[in-house]
Amino acid sequence: VNAIIKGRKSQTRRVVKNRRSKLIIVNDCVLEACKKKPDLFCPYGGIGTKLYVKEAFAKIGSDDNTTERIVYRAEEPNLDIKWHSAIYLPYSASRIILEITDVRIERLQEISEEDCLKEGIECNSDECRMLSKEVGMSHICDLRGRFLTYWNSVYKSPYRWEDNPYVWVISCKCLKTSQ
Repeated sequence: VNAIIKGRKSQTRRVVKNRRSKLIIVNDCVLEACKKKPDLFCPYGGIGTKLYVKEAFAKIGSDDNTTERIVYRAEEPNLDIKWHSAIYLPYSASRIILEITDVRIERLQEISEEDCLKEGIECNSDECRMLSKEVGMSHICDLRGRFLTYWNSVYKSPYRWEDNPYVWVISCKCLKTSQ
């Protein structure tokens, strides 16, 4: 969420699962129709589809208990309150709206360093930043390695990096963010 708000994330990957899409994978080959027109098969939508980003939240009452406001865990991670799961965030409370600009399908390990940056992966190491400045490059960092670590922290077998599943690559532009 924070990477989207800061303008660092404009792409996401989601595992292709037969039960959630019209896609059929036969003998480990993706149907040609899907590669030619992935937005027809993608369960998240096609180009132009609006996505409302859901995130963990809590409702907090005012001092006089007459009104309540929503706070987001991405903004206030240290608040000691009961957080509601992102799936329960009403659309009206979504502070981020994205529009799909591109959809494609590929194997997870086909991700490029450029796409890692679009996924919001960044190099936080002072050593990497210093080395990058010395050689005049925007970054010298193992972005794919960082993405691998992130991916495996979210997905388990049979969808881990090592399993190299097919993924939906969904590119978006941000239409609305409010803080």
